[in-house]
Amino acid sequence: SSEHTIEFAYDLLQTYADGNARSRRIMNQSRLVIVPVVNVDGFQISRDADPLGDFSVFDYEMKRKNCSISEDTPAQYTTGPCDDNDAGRLRGTDLNRNYPGYWGGGGASTNWSSHTFRGDGPGSEPEPDAVRQFISERAVTVMISNHTYSNLVLRPPAIASTGKSPDEPAYKALGDEMASHNHYTSHASVGDAVDERGCDSCKCR
Repeated sequence: SSEHTIEFAYDLLQTYADGNARSRRIMNQSRLVIVPVVNVDGFQISRDADPLGDFSVFDYEMKRKNCSISEDTPAQYTTGPCDDNDAGRLRGTDLNRNYPGYWGGGGASTNWSSHTFRGDGPGSEPEPDAVRQFISERAVTVMISNHTYSNLVLRPPAIASTGKSPDEPAYKALGDEMASHNHYTSHASVGDAVDERGCDSCKCR
């Protein structure tokens, strides 16, 4: 997902330099901020890991969590570096589920070793807190969060209890247009068409 994000930035700058009208309109009429990677820990470890391909505890190629150590982590799993410890890739926090909004809701785990562990508190991890702070200081009107699994374009709010957004028609039109180009499935984040693994990987709080 990070490479996809960087390629988008490169393509936008290249087509802008080539005089593309759409790229020039985007760059001249909006403020665009691109953050290639939020989970730096997981990104670095997964890039350097020997691929086992078995999704085991020590298959660091699928390190989706950061490297923080929860206050609930048993002592025997708190030693050793993040990429070589007895807890394997289970140590850390799922940053997707650490954002303060609706923290601890559906799909988030309270178990430190779960792949979807929510962390010790709302926004307890520096990475989601940096995103929160960045957004709180700017008038962000559109945010796209790229993930690597499921081939879905999911629309907010991603929390079943809130129902669909009042802006669902506009979000749907945008999601459908995006999906028409990459052959993904456009769908509201809440609903039966999104399977459990897709929700784990893609929804943003």
